[in-house]
Amino acid sequence: MRTIALDLGKASIDWCEVEQGKVIGRGRVQDLQGLQPILNRESGAVRVGFEACREALHAHDVMSSWGHVPYVFDTTCVRSFAGIGQHGRKNDRIDAERLALALERDHAKFSHVLGQDARRLRELQEQHRALVETRKRLVIHVRGILRGRGVDLPSCAIESFVSNLRKAQREGTVTTSWVDPLLTPLEALEPEIAKVDLQIHELCTHQKDPVIERLASVPGVSLLVAASFISVIDKADRFDNASQVSSYLGLCPGENSTGGRRKLGSITKQGNPYARGLLVQAAWCILRSRDTKDQLVRWAHKTSQRRGRMRAAVAVARRLSRILYSLWKHGTYYDPRGAVPLGQDDADEAKGLKALKRAAKSGTLKLARQKRVHQRTLEAAKLSEGQSAN
Repeated sequence: MRTIALDLGKASIDWCEVEQGKVIGRGRVQDLQGLQPILNRESGAVRVGFEACREALHAHDVMSSWGHVPYVFDTTCVRSFAGIGQHGRKNDRIDAERLALALERDHAKFSHVLGQDARRLRELQEQHRALVETRKRLVIHVRGILRGRGVDLPSCAIESFVSNLRKAQREGTVTTSWVDPLLTPLEALEPEIAKVDLQIHELCTHQKDPVIERLASVPGVSLLVAASFISVIDKADRFDNASQVSSYLGLCPGENSTGGRRKLGSITKQGNPYARGLLVQAAWCILRSRDTKDQLVRWAHKTSQRRGRMRAAVAVARRLSRILYSLWKHGTYYDPRGAVPLGQDDADEAKGLKALKRAAKSGTLKLARQKRVHQRTLEAAKLSEGQSAN
């Protein structure tokens, strides 16, 4: 089987073909379509390797549709297994050659390719993140402009910021003419965020396996946190244990041990930063909870008293990642008693079944409650548009 590696770029694509450790062909094309005559020069499938990047998923699908075997290299390891950047020489032509040689020797580490559902979920989350960050920046700008005018607005939930400001305007306590150009896009962002949230909800709940309901049964885990975890992990069986998941998300402490001395540092912060950030936010919700019957909440409070709230938030986020993985892999629900996973070898079968139904109901109710909030936001936006039109 032929071996070809690509260096994907915005303006061009460098390719290199090797055989028995020697370069037998190389060149540059403008796009993926320009590779078709090169790959189809001889009958049979071709092994095609390229680094993980924005274009990698599209290139993977195109190569698969052409009947070839695509490989996506892990960008965090290409320097070690392919020697990219050694001796101070690095360009697209050399990178393609190095990758081709590593692929032919079978001395490479590959990235996991997300499935179609996980990709769509990731796209929706990126849209949600962009909209939320835009809203946050606009609110900061509005507050800053008003403070420059001597108006210090009271703190409130960011979802209620525009409505509270409009109410203050009607009461005559605040003049919004200085920030009206910023309030218009702010008002338009709320229904758009609700639409994306509903799309995420529909995509997650219309699956045969109710994974999202299982993960939502954990306290502090919302629809967005569960969806982010699912889109990043994609398949629970690709990890051997929960510790690998914590390490994959960058929630394990870094280590610099040598000579019999073990030295642990701060967390590695590797992996997806958005999923890791959402898990930390969920951990803060658990730290603020007053449910003393839940063993996870009690453990979080004890850790906070012993190590401080900042370290406790990271520790709870790490434990949350392990709990979510276990629930997904074992196909069960969260047990607030801290016992074995619900539905598996419970000492009191009747009691365990009752707790299982209660946990399943809690996850379903949480998702339904969040869906109603998003629907009310959309209805309020439509009502406001109708009144403005009249």
